[in-house]
Order: sequence, then structure tokens, then C-alpha cells
Amino acid sequence: MKICIFSVGPVFPNHVHGGSQKILRELAIHLGSVGHEVRVLCTRRPDNQMPFELASNVEILPTLRLKPTYPEPYYTAPHNISHLISEVTRNVENSDVFYIHDAELPFHDLNCRTPTVVSFRDFVYPDTLVGAFGFRRDELILSCKYVASCVRDAFAQILPDIMSRTHVVPNGINLSHFRPIRLGKMNSELAALLGELPPADYTLLCPHRPDRRKGILECVAIAAEVQRRLSSQGKTIRLLIPRWIDSTVATESLHEYQSIYSEALSSAENLGIAERVHVHDWVPYALMPEYLSLGDVTLSVGNFVEAFGNVHLESVACGTPAVVSMVAAHAYNLPEPIVRKVAYGDIPASAHAVIRSCIESFDFNSARTYLAKNFSFPAMLAGYERILTSSTVKSPLKLRNLDSVNSHGWVRLAAWCRHDGHGIYNDYAYDRISQTRRINLALAARQAVRVSCLENSGFSLAEIAREIDDGVLVQLNHDGQAMEHF
Repeated sequence: MKICIFSVGPVFPNHVHGGSQKILRELAIHLGSVGHEVRVLCTRRPDNQMPFELASNVEILPTLRLKPTYPEPYYTAPHNISHLISEVTRNVENSDVFYIHDAELPFHDLNCRTPTVVSFRDFVYPDTLVGAFGFRRDELILSCKYVASCVRDAFAQILPDIMSRTHVVPNGINLSHFRPIRLGKMNSELAALLGELPPADYTLLCPHRPDRRKGILECVAIAAEVQRRLSSQGKTIRLLIPRWIDSTVATESLHEYQSIYSEALSSAENLGIAERVHVHDWVPYALMPEYLSLGDVTLSVGNFVEAFGNVHLESVACGTPAVVSMVAAHAYNLPEPIVRKVAYGDIPASAHAVIRSCIESFDFNSARTYLAKNFSFPAMLAGYERILTSSTVKSPLKLRNLDSVNSHGWVRLAAWCRHDGHGIYNDYAYDRISQTRRINLALAARQAVRVSCLENSGFSLAEIAREIDDGVLVQLNHDGQAMEHF
């Protein structure tokens, strides 16, 4: 088959831009290896302008004239969007199926004769959300049950039939690539990228993009607390932070790409661990297993609304334990004790979890067995291929609205909310509900419940409506059931 893929994110010959682009890269290579002709349209950048062959049968065309760095990719001249529509339309017309990676093409109907498959690689950035809520097409791929539940609840009032076209294909971890690498001497290429490292007994890793919600500043605070606790034992730590590849092409001097690292280093200085924090060059995909293997623990402790989150899975696959915040997909993808989970923002508990991870043995063989069973790399590739090659053009989905909340209706705690030991944490509010009455109402609706039952328990219709407006509760269809095909 001829498969056309649209991606706002760049595809490089050797580097990987982020978790979403890693999946795209692996998918494209697989599709080409089994004989499909794959053409990927992606954003042109100063460091990635020329077409190239990523692998056999996989052509990368960096032709989209969008803003070269994230966010706001469509912050560009109007004629560039005209060029994009023309370029995409021409390529889709000559393809058997069209795949929109991360939904960041708001024009899903450029060719209604070609089956169109969409994936939401995140469910938080404005560009993805605009594309997501414009979804009316043929098939939808999501990366885990958490984000599928979020899509179900977000669309419950307006497009409940979206679940009939939804497939959950968990991100697969390539265990032949991500594996423990314990070398007596560091690879010379990796050593050059990292530069001179501060000596330490324990190494903490923070391998994330420079979105502050990814937890870089929290990592610094946790590192400081860990160092304070270990000082009495004469032990030291170091925190390694890679500088994102986009830092070299972002021109806005005040952009987060440019400022977050200096802010992290300033915070480290204020906390007395400036010599313990080391910022280094971005690590290419080929060297990530060795880099992750260098660590004693990997931190994923931010409050970003992860639709999956690859880093902690890749880390444990490489034999390095991970500490994660109970936020979004991180709260569900891996069980304890494969990862240690902490409430977001709880620095003392996080430091305790880090120290335990550093000093206690980690059964990485069991972790890899769990990953192989639940996050199979071959199963992911086969799942995408099956959906892409079997998709057909379907009638567009139609909007419909539920009535305003009333005593006969049904509600449930939203998929993006949970009790984390400190209150009801709301992923999309980036905040926690601590009022006892609101917590009790949320807990009373952990399972689908008729509104009249909540009223009989002493909660008013106005209170229930307010929680719906605040995104804590969601309305369901007339019988309290939500369509779940995942």
C-alpha cells in the first residue's frame, strides 16, 4: 500500500525529537520493511530541510512551512498554510491511506475518498485538541486506556459515537534496543555529549523536553532534598539534564527552551547544589540505552498530562528504576513496585522514593517481562499496520448534545481526576481539590451514579453542576453507560 503520513513534529535521520516522534519513526520503518511505500510529510527546519530516505521504502519530506519549533506550529504566514493544504492534498490523492500523527492537521477532509486514520499522541496541547475535536473521520488510535478514557469523557456530551471508531494500541517498548548496558568505560560519543560529569555516588536522570510541566524544577528540588539526606552518610548525587535539540533553532531568547535551563541552574544554586546539576547536549536515540543505564534512578515527576509517557518504561527496560508522579498516564501504566509513585509536588516523599530506588535492588528482569507482555513492540507495530491497511471510508460522525444535568441523569468522576492521598488531583486543572465536601462528592461518583442518588446523599443539583463545569464530574448518556471499545 501507499501510505501518506502527516506530522507537525520533525523526523530526523539520527535524532529523535521526543516520545511521539520515536513512535512515528519506528512505525514508518516497520511499514517500509514489510513492503509498504511510506511518505512522511513533516515540518521544514533550518537543521532539517532536505528530503531523505529514513529506511527502505520510507521517504521523509520536510516540506511543511510551519513554525519550526513547538508550540504554536501554525504561527506562520497564511500562504504557508495554503502551501500545506496543497502539498498534503496532492500526496493524499496518490495514496491508499492517510495517517495524521497527533491530530495536528485541522483539515481532516482534504480528501474524502481516501481512508483517514488519526492518532492523538497527546491530549493536552492546543493544536492537538483543535484537531481532536474536529475528528469525524474513519479510525482513531490512542496509546493507552487512560487517554482513551479521557477522550470518552471529553466527548461524552457531544460525540459519544467516537468510541466506536477508537482503538487502543499501547506504545511498544523495543526491548532489543532498550536494554541494560553496563560498560566499564563510557562510549566515547556519549562521553563527548555529556562532557565532564561531577563525581557522585548516585546519578539521577531527568531526560525530558524543556516544558516546565515535565518536572525539571521539581527534579532539582528533589535532588537537593536527596543530597541533604545523604550528606550525613558522606554520599553525593548528581542530576543530569539534557538540553533539548530545539534549543539550537529556537530564535526567541525568552522562550522556555532558552530560559528553563538557566532557571533550573539558578534554583540549584539557591538550594546549594549547583555543583550537583549538570546540563548536557541532547542524546541521540542510538545512545539512549547506555544513557539510561548510567542512572541509578530516572525521574518523571512533573504534572504534564501525559497521554502515555515513554521515559519511565524505557528506563526500567534498561535496568534503571523510575520514580513517577501520580499524574495522567503515569498514574496507571506501570504498577508498583516496577515504578515508585508519589503525589505530584510531594518533595519529601519523592526524595524518600529516590533514595530507596538508589539503595535497594531492582528486579529489572521481572520489569522487562512485564513490559514484553503489556507493551509489546511487535504488537504495537502490527496493531498500527492492521488498522491502517484495513481502514475504509466511513460516514462522518455527527454531533449531538446531552440535555443539561438533571435528577434523572448519570454522572461519573472524570478520567483525569483521582484521589492521590492528598485530595482529588485534576490533571487538566494542574491542581488538587482539598475541600472535604468536594472530595466526598467526587468519591461518591467514582463509579457511574444517577444524579438523584447523589441528591439523596445530600448533594445539591447546583453542586453537581458546578463539578461538571469544573471538569471534575462528567455527564453520561441516559442509562449511565459509556461506549467503551478499548
